[in-house]
Amino acid sequence: RTPAPTPSFTMSNEKEETAPASTDRHFEPVVQLKEVEVRDGEENELVVFKMRAKLFRFEKATTEWKERGTGPARLLQHRDTRKVRLLMRRDKTLKICANHLVDKDMELKPMQNDRTWCWNAPNDFAEGEARAELLALRVANADNAGKFKAAWERAAASNEDAREGKEVPMWEEVVEEAEQPQQQPASAEAVKEGGAAGGAAAAAAAAASPAAAAGAAAAAATSSATATATGDAAASEKAVDAAVSALSGLAVKEGGDEKEEEEEQK
Repeated sequence: RTPAPTPSFTMSNEKEETAPASTDRHFEPVVQLKEVEVRDGEENELVVFKMRAKLFRFEKATTEWKERGTGPARLLQHRDTRKVRLLMRRDKTLKICANHLVDKDMELKPMQNDRTWCWNAPNDFAEGEARAELLALRVANADNAGKFKAAWERAAASNEDAREGKEVPMWEEVVEEAEQPQQQPASAEAVKEGGAAGGAAAAAAAAASPAAAAGAAAAAATSSATATATGDAAASEKAVDAAVSALSGLAVKEGGDEKEEEEEQK
């Protein structure tokens, strides 16, 4: 009789590996949300001009210029009507701060320096409904100001042809912003002349009454809006000239509408 074999046991320091518990849990959403296409109203328009700028509007209640926003000022041409409008959105929030057609009666007026334009917009839709606004646009330098004026006048002439039923060609699409060349350093003579002119301007501003200037600006802006509403282009132009000259000595309130909205959100 053969004895049964004795079982042998071996000790091992290795622990048995076990699969980790799965942490991937899936929950079905209570409400199914469908993808929604968001339109900005620019789908059928072509960007024909684009330049970074800062926009101001004149506040009649406080008789001062308030900053309305900073961002790219664009001219958009509609593919069907061929009309051109100015559309400007603020940086980051993309809220509209200027939105109106460019008209031949909206003549650009130089204001304070060679890089700021002022004009009267009788029907600006930045706030959703038509409002008469006195606006001012400031760009980086005088060269950019000239480019903006050239594009503005071309848009005004194009809209006038479209209004008369003439054939209006489409402009070329602009992808990048208008070039902003660096300013050349001023010579010693130019600096000296500029200092003398600045001193004379400061003396004239000191001699004038700020209250009188503010009152004249408010009256000129009001008469400008009234003349535009009644269709008197000549009177509107004179009123804009008066407002620009009266406001040349008033300070600009930085921040303006954009700063007030940020404070309201806080």
